[in-house]
Amino acid sequence: MKFDIDRASSTPVSEQLAQQVRFLIATGQISTGETLPSTRSLADRLGISFHTVRKAYQILVDEGLATARPGHGFVASEYRPADKTDRLEAGAEVMARAVQQLVSMGLDESEMEYLLDEQLSQIQADDETAKVVFVASFTEFAESGARRLAEYFGLTVDAVPLALLDSHMDADYVVAPFPIARKVHEKLPRADIIGIRTQLPAEAVEVTSRMFDHETLLLVVRYSDAIPALSRRLRSDAGFTGQIIAAVMEDADPRLGSLVRQADAVLYTPATARRMRPHLAAAPANAIVELRLTGPELERVRGQLPL
Repeated sequence: MKFDIDRASSTPVSEQLAQQVRFLIATGQISTGETLPSTRSLADRLGISFHTVRKAYQILVDEGLATARPGHGFVASEYRPADKTDRLEAGAEVMARAVQQLVSMGLDESEMEYLLDEQLSQIQADDETAKVVFVASFTEFAESGARRLAEYFGLTVDAVPLALLDSHMDADYVVAPFPIARKVHEKLPRADIIGIRTQLPAEAVEVTSRMFDHETLLLVVRYSDAIPALSRRLRSDAGFTGQIIAAVMEDADPRLGSLVRQADAVLYTPATARRMRPHLAAAPANAIVELRLTGPELERVRGQLPL
C-alpha cells in the first residue's frame, strides 16, 4: 500500500491519511478483516508522528470502517456505502467544490470531462501494473528472493542487487531485508519500502556452530558479492570465530577440489549445488547455505503488496 502526504495542503495530515485508507477499503484494495499497517511502521515510513496515524485510524473507527483490536492494531471493517440518496447528496457537495475550483483555474467542460475520465481509468487500472522489486545485498539472494515472492504471491517481481538499485528508480513497491531497508529508502524515497526478515537454513547453522575456532570453513558461492553478507551472517548466527575461505564458482576456481579436501566443513549456495556435487564426498561436513524468506514472514508482508 502506497500513501502520499501533501505537507503543503491545508487539509490535516490525519485527514489525508484517513481519506486514502478509506479509498483503499472502498475499492477492495484493503479487504474486510485485514490488519492495517501498524501506527509506528506507517509513521516511520511517512516521516510523521504515530499519534497522527492513530488519529487517522480513529476517524475510520468512528465511521465504522475500521475496528481497534487490543494487541492486534486496527482492522478493516466491512465496507457498507451509504444509501443512494445520501451518496448523491454528499457527492454533489464534493463535485460542486471541485467544479468551482476547476472553473476558477480556467478549465472548460471538455477539459473537466477529460480529467474525470482519466481519474476513473486510473482507479479501474489493474493493480498488477505496479512495479515490485526485491532488493538484496548480493545477486544470488536477489534472484532467489524475487523468485520466492513471485511464486508465493503470483506477482511479477524484479531481482535487484543493492548495487544496481539506481536502475530501478521507478519501482512502486520494494521488498528488502531489514538491515538494508533504510539504505533502500534513502535511494527510493517515493517507493513503498517493505522490510522483511531472513534466516539461514538450520543445517548450515548447525554445521558451522559445531566447528572449533582453529578450524576452517569453506564457503562456495556463485558470485563474489555473496561472500561478505553470508560470512557476517554465519559468524553472527553460529558464533563461529574461525577462518572462512571462499571460492567463487563463477570464476571456475581450479583449486576447488583441493579446497574442499582441506576444509573442515563446506557450505555452498543453491546456485553452485550441481557443480559441487562431485566434490561433496571429500567434505567432512557440508550443507547448503542461503538466506531464506519464510512463510510467516511472507504472510506478514502480504497486506502491503498490490495483490
